[in-house]
Amino acid sequence: MNYSSFYRPVALPFLTIILYASTAPAQELRPKSAARQIAQGAETPCENPTGDQSTASSFRLAQLPALNTTNETSTRMSFGLPEFAPAYITFGTSPDNLNTTGSKENSSKYKIHNQTLSNLVKGQRYYFSIRSGKDYASMSRLYSFVHPGASGQAEVNLEKVDPTPKKPVTETPPPPTATTITLPTPTPGVGAGEITSSAGKIFVAVGGSGDGTSVNSPLGNIQRALDIAQPGQIVFVKAGNYGDQPLKFPRDGKSGKPIVLEGYRNAPGDSPSYSKFDHTSSINSSLMPLLDGGSRSHQGMAVGMYRKYIALKNFQITNFRHAVYGYGPSNVTVDNVVAVGIGDPNKTYNGHGIHFGGNAKKMLVRNSTVINATAEAITFSGTNSILEFNKVYCDDNSQEMNSNTDYYFILSGSYDNIVRNNYIERVGNLRHGGHGFSVKRNNERNLFEHNTAVNIGGGGYVVRWQGTKNNIFRNNKAIRGSGILARDGAEGNLFENMTIQDTRRGIWIADTGEDSTNTTKKASIRNTFRNITMKNVSVGIEYDSYAGRTESHSENDIFDNITIDGAPTMFIVGHHTKNITFKNSKIKNVSTWATPEGARNLGEFDIKTSNNVVEDRKFSIP
Repeated sequence: MNYSSFYRPVALPFLTIILYASTAPAQELRPKSAARQIAQGAETPCENPTGDQSTASSFRLAQLPALNTTNETSTRMSFGLPEFAPAYITFGTSPDNLNTTGSKENSSKYKIHNQTLSNLVKGQRYYFSIRSGKDYASMSRLYSFVHPGASGQAEVNLEKVDPTPKKPVTETPPPPTATTITLPTPTPGVGAGEITSSAGKIFVAVGGSGDGTSVNSPLGNIQRALDIAQPGQIVFVKAGNYGDQPLKFPRDGKSGKPIVLEGYRNAPGDSPSYSKFDHTSSINSSLMPLLDGGSRSHQGMAVGMYRKYIALKNFQITNFRHAVYGYGPSNVTVDNVVAVGIGDPNKTYNGHGIHFGGNAKKMLVRNSTVINATAEAITFSGTNSILEFNKVYCDDNSQEMNSNTDYYFILSGSYDNIVRNNYIERVGNLRHGGHGFSVKRNNERNLFEHNTAVNIGGGGYVVRWQGTKNNIFRNNKAIRGSGILARDGAEGNLFENMTIQDTRRGIWIADTGEDSTNTTKKASIRNTFRNITMKNVSVGIEYDSYAGRTESHSENDIFDNITIDGAPTMFIVGHHTKNITFKNSKIKNVSTWATPEGARNLGEFDIKTSNNVVEDRKFSIP
């Protein structure tokens, strides 16, 4: 069954919503900003604090609660939640004193829960919130309604609870200095320049029955050609469908003498380009050789690259669990490879597009496209490498979470790499929000520049976990989705000269509890955001109490030369902050300076401001 209708954005003109039945359109479970965000039908990224992909919940209501009055003293409530999301209601006559009523466990997708609230008084306003997620850890925005009794209709209001903020603490350490990071220059080996012809060539074509010594006497089996190839040789493969023919390089090349597997269209070396290939295109075996596993259920690998001084160029791959995979390689090039429909959408977290791990070194991945990988599109763990001019798309919502790409571009345990001029896009309102250009687990001195992320709900540019530090993100763009995300103790990273437009959050900061080593519950520490331009965002900067983790904290972040035009609020504050600097910035078309998340108190918002301008004077910066 397709539940995409639950996630269709709906424009709601007022904050007060009158509900008659249980068929209202979807809204966010935790819409923490102003009414504008709620009206836009903003979605929450599908995120799982425990990292257990098999039990991820999206923390979203399948629909708004609907209330039906059953008699003078009771009201029946209906609401829906996705799978793996237990739920209960906190309920009472005051937003400050909500008691738990009725526990409900989910056992199927979008199960509708029904609760009867009894002993109500006609005309009394009641407040309620819906908790969901693993261990009931996530809390919705506060709702309220007036009980009308047997006659009349129940009125549901989204409530904005603003306790009187306390004055910020004034005795704090001096403002932190801006982050300065020096990066080495990667020097990938084979393939860093153009692959040139070598002394020997081996030729392959569909249906070939020759000895592979010439175009007119090709082999018919690519693996046979690789088995023969020696350092310094190129295996030329003519365009055509080679079917389910998994490949592995059986030996290393040598420095200056790589083993190259290269496709061509009409003549060896013609290098057909797929530079315009995107999610609307179709693979075409007449343009480049195609490896086709035959079915998305195929659990094998198309090309294994575990060696040194080897290269793969001009190939198409579809219907494998892994398109290109290597562990511990070095001096490897992947150039102009197109991978479409990778992984089984009927399995959980199954497919990988281009994946290199085991401390891969001096790699070059460029000009390649991955479409609809069911887990990770481009994954890299290693050093001294360049990943450039690649594209990633996902538009497959057929099996919802299972068919959606989770990580579009991720570096894990990586140092001294450059990721530049790449484009990623989550196409449409997919169930999973997706993660964009991400560094996770012990990453240092990586440079991300001139990249574009479109509609990535889990952050277009992400630093996450302790040990992720001293990375630079500069001259990048985020359009729709969410902009920058710093989380789970990432420290000392620099974001500069970036553009963020039409996103839910411009800069999003959270501790999700995913990093088990982050025992002190750090969110963002000493990260610098400099020369950032934001336009039409639902919140400029959010310190999120992710899944109710109000005990989390952030310290010593710097926001310098932020230009923002259009947002209900500049800051949403949901966890502890200390010694935050906000300076040299211009604010326009922003309604409020800072809003507490739920019942948080802005007294815990410790921020130093200087040399900022509110151009339309809608508020004054404290």
